[in-house]
Amino acid sequence: MTIDAAIIGVQRGGTSSLAAAMAAHPEICLAEGKEAHLFDRADVQEHGPDPERLDELFAKRRPGSVLLDATPAYLYMPGCLAALKRHNPAMRVITVLRDPAERARSHHALEKARGWEKLDFAHALRVEDERLAEDPDPMSLRSPTRVFAYRTRGRYHRQVARVLEYFPDALFLRFDDLVIRPAPTVAMALAHLGLTPLDETGPLPKLNGHRGSDHSWRETMLRLELRRDTRATERLLGWSAGTINRARAPR
Repeated sequence: MTIDAAIIGVQRGGTSSLAAAMAAHPEICLAEGKEAHLFDRADVQEHGPDPERLDELFAKRRPGSVLLDATPAYLYMPGCLAALKRHNPAMRVITVLRDPAERARSHHALEKARGWEKLDFAHALRVEDERLAEDPDPMSLRSPTRVFAYRTRGRYHRQVARVLEYFPDALFLRFDDLVIRPAPTVAMALAHLGLTPLDETGPLPKLNGHRGSDHSWRETMLRLELRRDTRATERLLGWSAGTINRARAPR
């Protein structure tokens, strides 16, 4: 069994809402639980996914179903793109990019809600590099690399370049478009999989939302800090300046 398509990121970029909307299409079978978390495991990267596990994840598939995995960790975690390519060289890949400062704030709120983060947003950003440098096992479930990379996950340029290296025809969408123009954005994602649009796409469900306290001043400073990387990402994608963080979408 081969997975046909993957939504690979970004974390806190609307991937749950996009996957839920796409899963309404009768020809799509979304992995059970949405995030299969196959290719961000060392054993799968080395040996490929276990056939029995694939059967479990896609137990609801029908003949001809497009098998879709939506695991946003794949964009950032090491080795995932190469493992996806080995599993299916024709994999259809979708990435959603969100304003990196908003993404970081939402990510921090999520980890606070989980109880995995004890520091406030500003403090967590100050110690982020130290936390990541001291990570003994980035692939482990609650590693600092997975949990605390608020700023680093928002450095999109290198991540996008790596996606294009492995999957030159990957589709890149904007988080704000998912929020403001859901129907045509979902239609683009379906077309990327070779599927016709849904008859109707209403407002996307707000899944996994975590607002947290207001740190807009720190968001602004982080946006300025990441501006050069954001502009380089836009040039790489052929997007106009400001495309990634032009609209202020509600958290």
